[in-house]
Amino acid sequence: MPQNHRNLNPGMIITFINEVYLKYQLLGYWFKTLSNRQLAAMPEPLMHDFLCREQKTRQLQIVRTSKYLFAIAPTIEIGHNPFTIRRFLQEEALYSHERIIFNGVAINLAMLAENPPEYEQRFKQQTDYEARFRHQIEHIITLESNVNPEIFEFLYELEHYHEDTLLPMLFAPMPADVPLNKAVPSRLLQYEKLLTSNVLVPFHRILRKVVSNNDEQEGDLHRYPPIVRQYFERV
Repeated sequence: MPQNHRNLNPGMIITFINEVYLKYQLLGYWFKTLSNRQLAAMPEPLMHDFLCREQKTRQLQIVRTSKYLFAIAPTIEIGHNPFTIRRFLQEEALYSHERIIFNGVAINLAMLAENPPEYEQRFKQQTDYEARFRHQIEHIITLESNVNPEIFEFLYELEHYHEDTLLPMLFAPMPADVPLNKAVPSRLLQYEKLLTSNVLVPFHRILRKVVSNNDEQEGDLHRYPPIVRQYFERV
């Protein structure tokens, strides 16, 4: 195993290949990553505090596997696979090797388990391990980290509204006294109206507020997340 700045070992790389790269190749769009809400619900402070915040700021793709958790930087180009093996293994030196940047890092989930106070040595190992993980995350450089945080906050609010309100409404049982050929179009129309008034229109408004002039829209659009870039291409 070649030396690397992240202390990657064969187990981490094999797990990444089998449970991230190959799985993504098979599932594509249906490949599951952890949402910010899921990270916030995890019991470990490293997850619900530090990584939850960094995932928001850097727009990281967080993948939980059987033994490890991987944090992967987003790609600049829309549609490019962020989970390639070569991209994950790459370590790039900046400023004459004064700073190394990564596209992804890994943490052993077993090291996050809480330990009784008497296991002082184990606690120290865990603390050191978490400190290294925090340091490695800081070496993931993304364009998204420079984006106005107001956009990201609003995107997460929209995501919660969609999950908490729109999806339950869409998949709620159909009324028994209405024929299916009338109930389904009515439900879809209701979904469309709520989606437009509570998601698309506010989304358009906040983007126009933050990105206020045409020069910035055209010149600096590459700094924004794919969903934002795609939206501006249509308006």
